[in-house]
Amino acid sequence: MRFLPFRIVKSSGLDDTPENRQELQEWVDRQKEKIANGTFVFAEVFPGAAAKEKVFHAQLEGWDYRPEPQPIDPSHPPQKPVACHITPPHTAIEQTAETHG
Repeated sequence: MRFLPFRIVKSSGLDDTPENRQELQEWVDRQKEKIANGTFVFAEVFPGAAAKEKVFHAQLEGWDYRPEPQPIDPSHPPQKPVACHITPPHTAIEQTAETHG
């Protein structure tokens, strides 16, 4: 399927049968109608696409892709940030003074 200057290739996950081919051809035809009408929105048509791909196509379509926040799964709470303190390495003079102390 072509959208803007790009060819979009996605797997349906369906077995390759005459029935599935017919169903997919009808789906592609509906998407082509949306493209012709100017109502095709990549992120809606391909909800499982990667966020980068949705952002890319949204920019081409002239809008900002901003996914809705997702609820946090209580069985996987966010981890607390870990405090990290990095000290600069000792200079050669400090190391010598410490080892010969």
